[in-house]
Amino acid sequence: MTRYEVKTIVPESALARVRAELRLLPAALRSIHPDRVVQSIYLDTPDNAAVEANLAGVSERIKLRFRWYGSATDAATGRLERKRRNNGIGTKRVRRLDEPLPLRGVARLRFMKELGRRLPAAELAELAQLEPVQWIRYRRAYLGAADGSVRVTLDSDLTAFDQRIGPRLQCSVATPLPRIGILEIKADERKRAAVESFLQGIGQRPGRCSKFVIASCPGEIRLATRWADE
Repeated sequence: MTRYEVKTIVPESALARVRAELRLLPAALRSIHPDRVVQSIYLDTPDNAAVEANLAGVSERIKLRFRWYGSATDAATGRLERKRRNNGIGTKRVRRLDEPLPLRGVARLRFMKELGRRLPAAELAELAQLEPVQWIRYRRAYLGAADGSVRVTLDSDLTAFDQRIGPRLQCSVATPLPRIGILEIKADERKRAAVESFLQGIGQRPGRCSKFVIASCPGEIRLATRWADE
């Protein structure tokens, strides 16, 4: 699916107010999935090519991550996601991995070998020169419009663990981050107008926000001014 996506960073303390305001909109948002913990290990080159492309504002960007749901840290069954983004339009290819992948304490090089062993030969080239660089965890709430036109997620409890500080994957030494929440609005590309109308309803403009970049460069955090006084 090709999706139009926009994000806004708010103080975590403002999330309850944001959620209350969202429920008052004409779109009639409602919960569409139970809240759950989301975890991802992001891959990048040793010289941080993916992060640098985002910071430079490159219009077309690609990033790879291993994602799983729940609180598991030693091993997890998840999926490799390849996200391509071009000027607010995103596509995602998902490869489900049925065999659990070892995580905490595994050597970074072994992690990449184990990941590659679970992929079709045609996709192995995408892992060339990549390494695990960030382990990111947060809690996500899911809302959707009654007519299915727009989906909204609210993320909280954002925690990041830098994987470049040692030879093994770790989730014990967290990167100091401010307490922020992330509001993301997404819809099929053909319903872009619905997202833009939704943004007008909450008095916001599209913003730039990548958890991957936040974890790598916390100084890049920019709060939405409307809720910055919470």
